[in-house]
This record gives sequence, structure tokens and C-alpha cells, in this order.
Amino acid sequence: EMSDVLEKEESYKEKLEKLLRMGAKYGFHFILSSQTFTTGTRGLTTTAKAQIQLRIAMKCMEVSEVKES
Repeated sequence: EMSDVLEKEESYKEKLEKLLRMGAKYGFHFILSSQTFTTGTRGLTTTAKAQIQLRIAMKCMEVSEVKES
């Protein structure tokens, strides 16, 4: 899963963050998908999370999923 790679590979995390920044600068949109918000963003930096302008969520089964978004 992407979050596992982000936690282990610092260079991948930096490249993804740079790509998200460049996308925001030039008007590109990215679609990131995960089964849960918590695990899907686990490895992202605060800066990378700030680049995510829109989140779409389906029904949440855990209250903690809503609080962390």
C-alpha cells in the first residue's frame, strides 16, 4: 500500500510532495484513493496533506475516521 512505501522511503515521500506542489502550481489534479483516510494519509507530510484540496468520503464505520480528516 502507498502509505507503507511513504513511511519507509523518504525519497518517495519527497518526490510525491514535490509533485503535489507542482500540480497545485500548474492546475493539475491528482486522484489518490484509499480504503480509509487514516491509513491512506499515514505517510504523507503535513505539507503534502495541505495540497489535497478536496476529499470525498463514503460511509465511515469508525468515528475516528471522521475526526482525523
